[in-house]
Amino acid sequence: MAVGVPVIVSGEGGLPELAGNQERGLIVSHGTPEAWSKAITDVLTQTEKTNERKAQAQAFSLSNNPANMGEKYLEIYRDVLR
Repeated sequence: MAVGVPVIVSGEGGLPELAGNQERGLIVSHGTPEAWSKAITDVLTQTEKTNERKAQAQAFSLSNNPANMGEKYLEIYRDVLR
């Protein structure tokens, strides 16, 4: 995501959060090879939508990197202590 690649994830656990509401990538059912194949094909062929997802994925990654997350936590703690 940091280099602008949309994710393709299974719908298990916390992985769908990475894809957002299909904004930053695709969510595919676990154990369905055909669905995975279609998702990969879609990313490679749907250029306009893929470009939108690339931009969203990179923006999400940059805003959620460890340094930024640390700053966000510090802001929360500072607000609580005020």
